[in-house]
Amino acid sequence: MTQARFILPAIFFTLLGVGNITVGVLRAHDHEEILSELQEINPLPGAATESAILRLQLTQLSEEGLRIRKTTVQQRIEYYRLVQTGGYLLIGIGLALLFIGLRKRARGEHLSADPESIDSF
Repeated sequence: MTQARFILPAIFFTLLGVGNITVGVLRAHDHEEILSELQEINPLPGAATESAILRLQLTQLSEEGLRIRKTTVQQRIEYYRLVQTGGYLLIGIGLALLFIGLRKRARGEHLSADPESIDSF
């Protein structure tokens, strides 16, 4: 029974890690494409003399608005890289637990139900 205490969490952590890596890679790639598209946009100069409505419409394409969007996308890329790194960490934990569980199984170590073995812990 002791090996099951390690193998089931090992499978869980490994699958969770694979999911994190998958999401991190895919979402970071999507945001990198968005960032490259934003790099190609030429911002419109600020329209100080235009009407208020036109200034609001042009805000999204202004230099400041474009800089904010680039910064936001860059922060999201960094976040998804962190998610990806966490996935690698979870896989490492899962593989370590799997190794421990398989080693205990190979040695035939089982948790005994007698009270003497419980007191030894």
